[in-house]
Amino acid sequence: MVNLTFSTLIMFISTIPEFIALIMCLINFRRKRYLHYLYMFATWFFLWLGNLFLAIGYLTLNLIVYKIGLFVTIPLTFFIMLLVDSISRESIDPFKLSVVMIVSTLAFAFGLEKDVVRLNVSKLCETGPSVVGKFNYALAASFLISSILWFYYFLILYLKSPKSLKRIALINLLGAIIGGHLAGLAYATGLVWYLPGTDYFLIAIGALLTTYSFSKEPRLGYILPFKVSRLLLIDVESGLPLFSHTWDNSRLVDSYLFSGAIHGITQILKESLHKGIVKEIVLEEASLIIKVPEQKDYPIAFVLITNKTSAILSQSLELLEENITRTIPKEKIEEMTINQSSNLGNYINSAFPYVVSYT
Repeated sequence: MVNLTFSTLIMFISTIPEFIALIMCLINFRRKRYLHYLYMFATWFFLWLGNLFLAIGYLTLNLIVYKIGLFVTIPLTFFIMLLVDSISRESIDPFKLSVVMIVSTLAFAFGLEKDVVRLNVSKLCETGPSVVGKFNYALAASFLISSILWFYYFLILYLKSPKSLKRIALINLLGAIIGGHLAGLAYATGLVWYLPGTDYFLIAIGALLTTYSFSKEPRLGYILPFKVSRLLLIDVESGLPLFSHTWDNSRLVDSYLFSGAIHGITQILKESLHKGIVKEIVLEEASLIIKVPEQKDYPIAFVLITNKTSAILSQSLELLEENITRTIPKEKIEEMTINQSSNLGNYINSAFPYVVSYT
């Protein structure tokens, strides 16, 4: 029996924007290798696959296929948690992880009970599968957590975005509102009883808008974890600043005064403790990552000023140091820094393409 209804059509149509978002994430991850693209890909993969099973189950009135689709969508909450944590912090939040695992486990457990999926007649007199009992409540709780995480972190992302990224951050926030709040509202108000599949269609649109935003502007993924202020190239021997690149010039002191202070502190610690060079200085509201070339005859220190340390920042600073020391002879580096050469700016932009500018 083929249950070709308007609701069935909506559910199959929903898989189209989900699949497009899926392919966009895969392309972006292959280009940039940013971790949030991978988590986004996994999220939309389970969304697309689950929705596909649901649509097939609705089309064939096969309760087992429909139930499989529901099971497939349960990991969505876990991957959305990984997504928001990847764009907001260095590690996974154990509290969020515990809540997500509890809700997901309950959903799986309740889904194993009998008769949790039944045939139902909608307000449009269309027959189709529906979820009942504790399984329904567990799935609703899981979706509620997903929508809250999706909306909250993307709202903070929008509020903290610089003016240059406000428009694309707003599109991203709109995706969270449509895929989270509006989809939940469609379920809570009973709209899905009139048009089953409406919630999944709204989620699919939200997923596509979110993916488009991060594809258009990859730097959205690096607004919340840290805020980089300045990169300085300092002469190790004299302590004079040779080159300065600024992403955020608020509350920054003169580069000569700052580099002199850094040079004095590092030299005192090096000579008094005899434990090698200083690699990092951590303050209450800022951190300094310091990289000195292994070549002893290349007397330049690279100092990155940021509000939080991060593995990717340290790796990028090391990449910058390697690229400069490998391609620019030590005889020419001082000449380039004195002239504030734009070539050095190109090196920096290449090593830190994800850092957001607030100037």
